[in-house]
Amino acid sequence: MSTLSRKYMYIIASLLIIILILGGALAYYVLTPVSTPKKPIVIRFWHAYNPVETEKVAKLVEEFMKENPDIKVEMEAIPYGALHDKLITAMAAGTAPDVVRMDIIWVPEFASIGALLELDEFIERDNIDLNNFFPGPLETCKWNGHYYGLPLDTNTRVLFYRKDLFAEAGIDHPPRTWQELLEFAKKLTKDKDGDGKIDQYGLAIGGAWPWHFFPFLWQNGGDFLDEDMKKCIINNTEGVEALQFLVDLIHKYKVAEYGTDVWRGFALGRYAMMIMGPWGKPLVASVDKEVAEENTGVALLFKGKYAASIVGGEDIVIFRQSKHPEAAWKFVKFLISERFQLEMFEVGQIPVLRSLVPKLSTDPYYKVFMEQLETARARTPHPKFAQMKEIIHREVEATLLGLKTPKEALDAIAAEVNKILGS
Repeated sequence: MSTLSRKYMYIIASLLIIILILGGALAYYVLTPVSTPKKPIVIRFWHAYNPVETEKVAKLVEEFMKENPDIKVEMEAIPYGALHDKLITAMAAGTAPDVVRMDIIWVPEFASIGALLELDEFIERDNIDLNNFFPGPLETCKWNGHYYGLPLDTNTRVLFYRKDLFAEAGIDHPPRTWQELLEFAKKLTKDKDGDGKIDQYGLAIGGAWPWHFFPFLWQNGGDFLDEDMKKCIINNTEGVEALQFLVDLIHKYKVAEYGTDVWRGFALGRYAMMIMGPWGKPLVASVDKEVAEENTGVALLFKGKYAASIVGGEDIVIFRQSKHPEAAWKFVKFLISERFQLEMFEVGQIPVLRSLVPKLSTDPYYKVFMEQLETARARTPHPKFAQMKEIIHREVEATLLGLKTPKEALDAIAAEVNKILGS
């Protein structure tokens, strides 16, 4: 074979090889299915955070989604006053959100109608340490022996006192008992201009709701319902004594005044003491910044027979209608993490984790609230508590105004609440 023929054969063979390679490659791309990016699971999260808190949460949720690209969280801010009814409407339509930041007093209500997902199995499977939550907030998540949520943020009530007014009266520490409260309130109550009218009261009583009365009730060993939540026992001896103590502070000893917006009177010097949550200092500062920064002290609530305060706040829940409970649970775990809790503390949300106490104890103001949470209790976790609290407010207020005796008011509460429990 000539050199030219061999050359042509080599060229042809090379072309055939190239064709085969290209054909194989083409067949691969034609026959191999094209993979499309998997769409993330969408989790709908409803809340009633204020604008500042919402901005902070949004940034943290963005971080969560970057770390979990398979989950997309759609946040919706809903005014607190509209949230409850909107949840009821969404449930009826089968369009309830996956995750909700819910007022602690709503959890038993929604759990009792089957709206919420039981979290017991998730908690056990992922070894969630329930002992790391403050007991009061954790208590609000349980209904009929099961957990239907976990604490998200909390608050409690402590004693606020005017350091300058205490110094003027020669008092060197806040009251630690009911006896000291009465004794100090007498010294702090003054008619400054001699016109026969009191200008400065020892204590402000800022309301007649369970939020205001229950700490006194519990401090005296009383309670609202029995352990089975089948009978109202608020009108027992301990309850009557607790309410009588408040009435006496106002009407017998005239060292306390009942009213609203007591933080304003505290800032202006009308009240030497008040009982309030962590928003108290900012409210005082809105009236007089110097009083808030220089002359406002906070302390644990005084004791009766026992130490007690009350918890507020919100829990985080998963609705049973969620089509993605595992993804929802993963998001819930992020919300109760130390990382999220610490970040939200920067905008005034008190964490629910005991493990964070050492990190937050450097702030003397919040340190007191964190310590108070150890003895703070939840409002009665009953599905109809929202209805019951209106009865309590009506009757306790009538007593504080001098229109009924403590026994009459508490008997009326017990009678109406027992009808609700019976129904």
